[in-house]
Amino acid sequence: MKHKNVGNFIKKMRIGVGLYQSQLGDQIGYSEAFISKIEKGTSRLPFSKVNLLCVVLECDRHELLKIYLQDFKKSFYEVTIKKAEEFNNDD
Repeated sequence: MKHKNVGNFIKKMRIGVGLYQSQLGDQIGYSEAFISKIEKGTSRLPFSKVNLLCVVLECDRHELLKIYLQDFKKSFYEVTIKKAEEFNNDD
């Protein structure tokens, strides 16, 4: 699943507050590599870290949650379509 919108938002906010990926990772308990994956959209930000992340990045929690939900809906839709196509191809 891709989480590009969340990743782009986090990257934009991180740069806006002047943090490197390693610094953000230290503050929320993750490695620089994991922060990079989140920003690229290849890994999902654990929901349990949303509040802490918003404090560190000085961003609106509701805005991040809205983007998080948009990515989730898109991923869910893509997986559902893929599974339906696989099911139809089995016939």
